[in-house]
Amino acid sequence: GLEVLRQRLVFSLFMSTLDDVITDAKATGEFEGSVEDIKATSIELKSEQVIATDSSCGAKTELTRLMIDRGVSFNVIVETIAADDKIAADDKQNGDVEMAGEKDDDATEKKESHRKQAKSGFYISKRKIAGRRLVMFAQQKVSNDASSDSNLDDPLGLMVITRPNTGKNPCERTSKDLRDKYDILVSSEDIAHHLRSVNNEESDADSEEKKSDNDEDKTHDAISVVRKNWKKVAGLWDEAYDNSNFKNHNDGLAPRISEVGLITGAVLHILPALEKAVQIMSSAQRSLRVMR
Repeated sequence: GLEVLRQRLVFSLFMSTLDDVITDAKATGEFEGSVEDIKATSIELKSEQVIATDSSCGAKTELTRLMIDRGVSFNVIVETIAADDKIAADDKQNGDVEMAGEKDDDATEKKESHRKQAKSGFYISKRKIAGRRLVMFAQQKVSNDASSDSNLDDPLGLMVITRPNTGKNPCERTSKDLRDKYDILVSSEDIAHHLRSVNNEESDADSEEKKSDNDEDKTHDAISVVRKNWKKVAGLWDEAYDNSNFKNHNDGLAPRISEVGLITGAVLHILPALEKAVQIMSSAQRSLRVMR
């Protein structure tokens, strides 16, 4: 057999390759794990029916069909940016009291950490993947403001990824990996700053009656302002969102829509029948998973 050192090298290569495959599968929304949660932007109940009854105890087995949409629209992302900026502004007004001496001592370290962390915002892949450049929204897992607390320091600069067709991904990217593979289109900071500028201009011009408009109107205004100012970004996101509105891969995009059949109730007595049933399905659908 191989020497121990060579065995370790081979095993390390295998694990590294496996980790890359799993990471890519998670990033594209095609990863299949063990026990999984059903997560989606919208879940629609399609049908329910009793498919079997356990003769020994009378327990019923039911088939529940769900239509799942994982997609996240551009409007939802803009609403999130506007809401996060409002929360940050309110927190700033409430004022977290900081010790001036501590702030000065940590200033250099914090600036260095912030430089290493990628900005939250819209990104596009540097190279084509499946024939197209992919757009996504990346958000700092630990924001620059929050990272001022040493207990929340994030040396890897982890970013939470959301795509128009597969929604929020279960795995995060490091800031270095994000910069290596993606170019930023516009940062959340620039969008929030522009929205604040527009709101300030309108506040100066508006009367007291107009200032009492509800939050929903303000949200719609924010969406229209961002769409007008960053038409290209909105267009890229909308195109990916609309072109993935299928159950199968389309135009180099993983599908937004999927149909899930949940077997609930007494299950063990029909497992052999289930295993035979999935054999006649397509390879993409031929899997039994434990869901919760």
